[in-house]
Amino acid sequence: MKPDVLKFIKRIKRLFVFTSLVLLILAMVFLIWGIVGAALYFIAFALCAVGFIAALVLYLSKVKYAIAYELGFSGGVITVKVKGGTYTFSPENVKKVRYDRSKYIVYFQKDGESDHFIFLRNVPFDRFRAEQFREEEIAAFFPKLSGGAPPERK
Repeated sequence: MKPDVLKFIKRIKRLFVFTSLVLLILAMVFLIWGIVGAALYFIAFALCAVGFIAALVLYLSKVKYAIAYELGFSGGVITVKVKGGTYTFSPENVKKVRYDRSKYIVYFQKDGESDHFIFLRNVPFDRFRAEQFREEEIAAFFPKLSGGAPPERK
């Protein structure tokens, strides 16, 4: 388990909760003011509602179900833990691995469904910048990495 990645996920969740509370309270205030009499407040209400929905979609798609905080590979089974649950795959299900400066993105294909998970190399906003997921951990189940061939870049 990578505790720094878990702390980062918790920080992002707190930021999402704070943003949601502010946007929902503003939306309610603008809705009440709009009912009282000004059409401009209905537009502000709609913008707050759209902002909340956008924040929710980003949080769910990028943080809760994508950023992995634990990776296990034993007995021919890959176990990936994210905040939204635990997923298991076989090494044959790995489609490709991409990497950016700060993360690996691993794509899995299983039963006609495609999933991707983000393995952070360095946690953003961490003052120590300790390496979290190393290339050796990914290469354990994706042999193209261990041969010295770099993964596909973004």
